[in-house]
Amino acid sequence: IHSFRVLGRKPADVSREKNPKSKLNENKISIIRQAYNKGYLNQPELANIFGVTQVTISSIVLNKSWIN
Repeated sequence: IHSFRVLGRKPADVSREKNPKSKLNENKISIIRQAYNKGYLNQPELANIFGVTQVTISSIVLNKSWIN
């Protein structure tokens, strides 16, 4: 990001659903949080279902990422 500032450029906005490689969207995030908070599935199970890492699921359920 520093080089973008030095060169006067803006990084591409590829966060969340705007990233074409994103495996998740707002609907899936809602499902993940609900399933975890209600105790239906644990983090490794959710990670396997949604094709992401357990660390990603942890960040989502702890509201460290995909914050509204």
